[in-house]
Amino acid sequence: KRTELEPLITGLSGTKRLVLGNHDRSSSIKHKTYGDILQVMNSYQVVFDGGYSLFLIHNVLQIFNADIINLKIFEGIDYILCGHVHNEWFVKWIPVNGRHIMAINVSVEWLKFPRNISYIINTAKKHNSTLTNVAI
Repeated sequence: KRTELEPLITGLSGTKRLVLGNHDRSSSIKHKTYGDILQVMNSYQVVFDGGYSLFLIHNVLQIFNADIINLKIFEGIDYILCGHVHNEWFVKWIPVNGRHIMAINVSVEWLKFPRNISYIINTAKKHNSTLTNVAI
C-alpha cells in the first residue's frame, strides 16, 4: 500500500529507483502510483551514480536478448545491477560484447535494504573470488 510505502521511501536520502520485475507487472506499482516518489522503470535503464555507469535490469538473462546485448551502451558500463535471482547468487561475471561485466544481485535477500551504490559495489568486490559466467 502506498500509505505504508511512502514514509519509508521519502525518508531515504538520494534517488530511489525501482526496476519492475515479473511479480510487479500485475500489481499496482505503476508510474502513476509511485512516479512522484520513485523512478519506476519497466525494462532497463543506464544510470550514473557514485562515479559509476550502471546498467539496471530486473532479470540479468534478459541481457542476452538480441535487442539488448548488441547495444553499444555496454562499452561504458561498469556494473550490471539486477534482482530476479533472489538468493541464488550475489555476483556473476556476464560476457557482453567481448568482455565481462560484473553483475551484482541487489535483491533484498542479499543486501537487506536500503544500501547506497558504494556499499553495494564494495560488498560485491569482497564477495567475488572467481570468474563465473551466467549460462546462456
